[in-house]
Amino acid sequence: MVKDTGGYKWIALSNTTLAVLLATLDVSITIIAMPDIFRGIHLDPLVPANSFYLLW
Repeated sequence: MVKDTGGYKWIALSNTTLAVLLATLDVSITIIAMPDIFRGIHLDPLVPANSFYLLW
């Protein structure tokens, strides 16, 4: 009989927590940078024809 230490549970939890933290940080940086991004490509995101560019 093999003794299960349950260490994989903590590894899975830490990996998931780190992934969620990094995804949240990435989205925050993107949202903060969006005005400069649109200004840089000379695009008004409020024009209905330019809504396609919001999907990238």
